[in-house]
Amino acid sequence: MSIMLVFLILGIIIGFFDILPKKYLDKFKAIPYISLIFILFLMGSKIGMDKKIIQNINIIGFKAFMIAIGSIIGSLGFIKLFLGRVSFSMERQEENR
Repeated sequence: MSIMLVFLILGIIIGFFDILPKKYLDKFKAIPYISLIFILFLMGSKIGMDKKIIQNINIIGFKAFMIAIGSIIGSLGFIKLFLGRVSFSMERQEENR
């Protein structure tokens, strides 16, 4: 877990201080997408090998669906609340100029 935190902080520092030249950044854009696809593949293969999960996929699937729907609704609600506050504060800043 600590190694992930170290790499996250290192990435933030590199991005914030523009340590890498712009020509390399275009080449790195595909890495997160490819990594995500690879992780999903590994998760799927691990799930496929577990007999208990396969036998109870209908129960697990419904629970996972409900968690996903709840996450989406919660995220959209938070975004709406956040954007409402941000746009209001930006309008006040423009009025003060």
